[in-house]
Amino acid sequence: MTIIQIENEPGHYKLVAIGHAGRAEGEDGNLVCAAVSALTQALVQFCRDRSSRIAQYNDRIGDADIFIRACTTRPDPEISGAFALVETGLRMVEKSNPGRIQIVGGESMHTE
Repeated sequence: MTIIQIENEPGHYKLVAIGHAGRAEGEDGNLVCAAVSALTQALVQFCRDRSSRIAQYNDRIGDADIFIRACTTRPDPEISGAFALVETGLRMVEKSNPGRIQIVGGESMHTE
């Protein structure tokens, strides 16, 4: 299972994904992991391309984990929008693949 933590607050943006959804789960699990990887790595590249305007930025990509943190001096609608877009994609993957990924934080903090 992959556990994903998302924070998208004005000026503070963070995503952490830990675990591999495909371990011992066959091809479907590997497809889930590939979807999570594609979404999160696109976010990493998006933030790297804008790192000159981010006050504090760091990321780390491992074999079964990813960490992205961006802090800006003021709210940044473009970065916030990118985090929201990735969160939407991850929630779609979570909804159609129950038990393979779990998202904590972000949108789940309020009712749908």
